[in-house]
Parts: sequence; structure tokens; C-alpha cells
Amino acid sequence: MIPDASGRDLQSGGVNVADIVPSDATVIVFNLTVINTASSGFLSVTPAPATISASTVNWIGDGQVSANSSMVGLAGTREVRVHCGGIGSTDFTLDVLGYHR
Repeated sequence: MIPDASGRDLQSGGVNVADIVPSDATVIVFNLTVINTASSGFLSVTPAPATISASTVNWIGDGQVSANSSMVGLAGTREVRVHCGGIGSTDFTLDVLGYHR
């Protein structure tokens, strides 16, 4: 989840840009990248607290790097969830490219 809609440092996790997504944003545009994949699986990005409705990015083997861009609606909390499905595992990055009001 993005608990406070802030930009975060990739190494420390500390906030480096506060409230990068404004409180009146209704949608974010993002790029989701999987890295260090194992086996096969998928990630799905949903508004919190929604459940999985469709995959956002899929992988089918070990050591893959794959990316996909999409948009997801936001509730008042500006939180999104990233769900992992399938039998595999992965590391991932979620880059917010922009937002709509």
C-alpha cells in the first residue's frame, strides 16, 4: 500500500516527496515492473480495499523483468494495493507517473 501518497526513497523507504498525489486525485497513472521473478504468477493493482479484478502484469518463468502501465481509481485515502497471485514470487516497483483530478 501507499500509506500516505508520498514519494519514497528506494533504498531507505523514507519519504522524499510528501503528498506527491494530491488529496483530490481520483486516479493514478502508474508503471508496474516485476523483477527477480520465480516460477509464474501475476500482480494486480487495485484501489484499497478492493480485491483482485484483473492482472496488471504477468510472468511465466524465473529471472524475468516485465512491465506494464495502467491506471487505477483512488478512494479518499489515496491507497492502492498490489496483490500477488499464482505460484511464483517477485520483487516489484510501482512508479506513479501522474494523476487525474
